Amino acid sequence: MKLETVPDFELSDYKGIEILAEDAAGRDRPLMEKKDELREAKAKITLVDRPARVGDLLLIDLTKKGTRLENQLVQLGDRSLPDEMNKAMVGMTKGGHKDFEVEVKEGESEVWHIRVKEVKEKIVLTDEELARTLGFASVEEMEEELSEEVEQDLKKLRDTEIKEKISRYLIERHNFPLPAGFVEEEYQSILKRRNETDNPSNRERFQKLAEDRVRLMLVLVRIAEKEGIEVSDEEIDKRIQDFGVEKNEDVATQVEIILLREKVLDFLMNQAQITKKERIISPWSKDDNRSIRNRTDW
Repeated sequence: MKLETVPDFELSDYKGIEILAEDAAGRDRPLMEKKDELREAKAKITLVDRPARVGDLLLIDLTKKGTRLENQLVQLGDRSLPDEMNKAMVGMTKGGHKDFEVEVKEGESEVWHIRVKEVKEKIVLTDEELARTLGFASVEEMEEELSEEVEQDLKKLRDTEIKEKISRYLIERHNFPLPAGFVEEEYQSILKRRNETDNPSNRERFQKLAEDRVRLMLVLVRIAEKEGIEVSDEEIDKRIQDFGVEKNEDVATQVEIILLREKVLDFLMNQAQITKKERIISPWSKDDNRSIRNRTDW
């Protein structure tokens, strides 16, 4: 029988870690993005009997290279569409159809056919209309509450970036042999969450990420033991309920690991020496899910 054990290693200094935290330089831009996001979600969509113009939504059938795509909803002016298609749709009406050429690659074109079934207009709300729709008495009241939400979003983003830097610091300062089975389990877990298969390309992409996550977790567990940081059964049960998954031994173990990681990183962040540097950031920037701080999703 082959058993893997956690290697013995000495903890490097982990209290008072110096971190340069980039804080938002202003609140106007994130607030505007928040309002634009809400305006988009609350926009009114109505059928219109007029020629299509930029910004309209068109329900179309599209035929290209022998393939027919039915009931496709597209927005006229969407930059993800070919320029030739956007130009062709301008001025089209319900029931209209036309052929147009699309350059699929340099020096080679295809003839596409489009038929318009519906033209819809997207009516974006003004600030006053948005405030009323959201149940606020005035634009000022709406912006005050949204500003508080923006502050909370920016703080969460800042804390996430600080914890990511702390995680990288701990990984770089602890060099010890990793249990191969632990790394393989984490690597397979990464593949499963991304719906990927094991192949040389993915080994190259994700092996180092798996190693970093295992190394970080072993370091955080050792710090938790030294500092007496623990996770209660009640905390585990509550988080499982929040995740909305059925409790079993494996789920409880994974949730305990997640909570322990969060607690230790919170502890290290509170102990860190943080220097702020301002920059313009958006709390709604997309994350590519390559964080080294391991899984938080279910």
